[in-house]
Amino acid sequence: MISHPPPRTLSNLRIPLLLLASFLLWPSLSRADAWCTPQVQACGVATEHAAWLCFRMVGTTPRLVASHGTLNDSSTLLPANQPVTVLVEPAAAIASIEITQSGKMGVTLPGPLGAPAAAPAAPAPPAIRVVGPGSCNAYIKTFGARATGDATISVTVTAAGAAGAAGAAGAAPATKHDFEAYVPKEYSGVLRVGVSAIYDGSLGDHYTTRQQPAGELHEIVNLGGSAGAIEMVVGYAPFLTPRTFTDAKPYYRFSPYLGLGVLSSTSDGVQWLRSVYLGAEFDLAQGCSVALTGVLRRSEYLADGLAVGDMVAKDTDVTKSGLSLGVGLVFNFTPEFLTFASSVIPK
Repeated sequence: MISHPPPRTLSNLRIPLLLLASFLLWPSLSRADAWCTPQVQACGVATEHAAWLCFRMVGTTPRLVASHGTLNDSSTLLPANQPVTVLVEPAAAIASIEITQSGKMGVTLPGPLGAPAAAPAAPAPPAIRVVGPGSCNAYIKTFGARATGDATISVTVTAAGAAGAAGAAGAAPATKHDFEAYVPKEYSGVLRVGVSAIYDGSLGDHYTTRQQPAGELHEIVNLGGSAGAIEMVVGYAPFLTPRTFTDAKPYYRFSPYLGLGVLSSTSDGVQWLRSVYLGAEFDLAQGCSVALTGVLRRSEYLADGLAVGDMVAKDTDVTKSGLSLGVGLVFNFTPEFLTFASSVIPK
């Protein structure tokens, strides 16, 4: 007798479903905390267009347990132009907590070339709000936006009894704990210098005249050539949003690209300023990118009314200038001094 396996019910799938849910929710679960999440909601901390950091006390030492709006998982990179709110859990062993942040308040202006412009003043940081037991149980302080650079957050903890026994021997002093943070430089665009490989059908034609053995007439001939060319290109890539080069999302690395062919090596020799590039580029690294573009080139065509094999007089100009379309693949390299950093207006 052949036995059949029991049908797979929902209970049979419980473990696979739990594993799948854990995988999908891991990023959010790893940045949440049983104490911090309700305090953020109860204390009215903004969770949109703002960053916040939440610390829990382990004895008398604060530990970062949750964050929102930072630029990396370890929360050491803070966004520009946004306030930062710090929450610290109170504890019975703590007499007082002081929260400070280093750096200068300022606004980063992502202009097209980093040109300075009028900027709103950064808001003054409010005094620390100390809230006792209740629905909002936390030490809270909000800081104004910081200019590019150091933005270290410090939590100074005074243990209970230390303040009253300041002169007593062995009294515990206030302890300062630093959480290193940084506001990275933002870039609004970059000047590119690169080498392109282009394909243009018009490059395969090279017209000239050849004198016949008898007589003074010349025959129009097409010497042909390669339909490809190598060019040195200078271009500019304006970033659609201010870029810090700290975001790993692939779509964050795309931007428009506009270039000019400075030097071109073809079957006709070396030529100057023959082409314009327009397309999109993808950053491979901060100083390296690849761009796929359309290429508009100034090319030579056979003059109207003439054809290969026609006989013309000596010194007759058998070509005319025109525009042709091609495709180009550009490999760009950018030294640091060619990047345009956003302006920073310190307060």
